[in-house]
Amino acid sequence: MTRLTSLLVLAWLGLANVAFAQVRVGDVTRLHGIQQNRVEGVGLVVGLSGTGDGSPLTKQMLANFLQKKDGLNAPAATLSAKDCAVVMVSVLIPEHGRQGSMLDVQVSSIEGVKSLEGGTLVETELKEGDVTYVVAGGSLIVGGFAGGGQAANVRQNNPTSGRVPGGGELVREIEMDALGADGNLRLVLDLGGAENARRIAIAINKSLGALAKAEDSKTVAVYVPTDRRLRLTDFIADIQSVSFEPTHAAIVIVNARNGVIVAGASVRVAPCHIQEGDLTIAVTESPIASQPAPFSEGETKVLPRTQVTVDEETSAPVSLTGETTVGDLLNALDAIGSSPRDQIKVLQELKKGGWLQGHLIVQ
Repeated sequence: MTRLTSLLVLAWLGLANVAFAQVRVGDVTRLHGIQQNRVEGVGLVVGLSGTGDGSPLTKQMLANFLQKKDGLNAPAATLSAKDCAVVMVSVLIPEHGRQGSMLDVQVSSIEGVKSLEGGTLVETELKEGDVTYVVAGGSLIVGGFAGGGQAANVRQNNPTSGRVPGGGELVREIEMDALGADGNLRLVLDLGGAENARRIAIAINKSLGALAKAEDSKTVAVYVPTDRRLRLTDFIADIQSVSFEPTHAAIVIVNARNGVIVAGASVRVAPCHIQEGDLTIAVTESPIASQPAPFSEGETKVLPRTQVTVDEETSAPVSLTGETTVGDLLNALDAIGSSPRDQIKVLQELKKGGWLQGHLIVQ
């Protein structure tokens, strides 16, 4: 069965001004030179109860694993790898990650695995060059499932990716330095916008003295006096505790894999009319047996019979007027039975046309 979704969005732009409470500088900025780092590698998942890929690559990795761990010399061609899968393994090392920290591990299939549910990631070294930074492993948590038989199957969300909470040990720290050669710390704004950069610089100068200036719409430079450099951590804490009033925080984040939508309360949608339609195409195979005449020399043959049905359903239209938030929009779409994935498509169409008054981040 093939399901096609069509969306019709007609809108006219309306603007809304929103006021916000003060926030800490440290909550909406990060220090240049102090950032998260991602390390990746290829690993092996075992214990999949027949849902693995069984590919030659998986068999070879299983043979390598047995040789490395137990000294078993098993030719790859003789192994059955239906319970195993080759996966991409990644870990995001946070700012100021310390040796011994336990980090979350993200795992995604590479070959044609059906599901990673119930699997265990064997010990995997994640390197940058020849240096190992994280050792990952453990039981997977999968955010979906898949199952079925010869005639039908069911699948929800994405069962071919998952994570191991706290499954990665940081074995080597990444050296970072926030203080530039010119004696400045640089704050990189998460919010962005020249007005926000200017407001942060003004707030810091009022609190700590004339030390800050907005270099561009994403960066504020803060000069560190010589007498504060020996206790730089305290000075950074003073900067991050300064409060200011941002101009906006209109952000919508959607996860296309599991259908999760997160939106700030301030995100507005221009007055619009939305029509959502579903086109379902069902293809059914019902082969029949053709018998030869009695006492003839003919053979029994199976003849294909294909039936195609098309069902088009159109939901009730959604009309938004006045100052409507993304929350109002999602509630209206829920009321007509729209799925989370269709709601994500609506948001993408609104953003494409410029009617979603905020940033849309698709993960």
